[in-house]
Amino acid sequence: ESELVWLFEVVGKKLGMMSRVDAITIGRVIHVGKGKVVPLPHEIVHTAQWDVLGEMFVPQYYAGVLVVGYKNSWFEVVAMRVQENFVDHYGDVCTNPV
Repeated sequence: ESELVWLFEVVGKKLGMMSRVDAITIGRVIHVGKGKVVPLPHEIVHTAQWDVLGEMFVPQYYAGVLVVGYKNSWFEVVAMRVQENFVDHYGDVCTNPV
């Protein structure tokens, strides 16, 4: 798993994404930046995506970002829809308390 964190960060830095990232999900662990508040339902979707794809999550995630952009990548579209549905039903109550 530590190799995947390293790969995720290296590729993210090359794409210029890491400075804009509040959290990174690696497997079932959500790494939240110091002082950042993130929508947990969004990140939990990424844990499910990891469960399905395993180590292929990293290359497939970045391939999607490279081809269609961050906000249009399948991984982010699904996570954002789940987050929006959660907020619609329960309000914006599920963020980390950091």
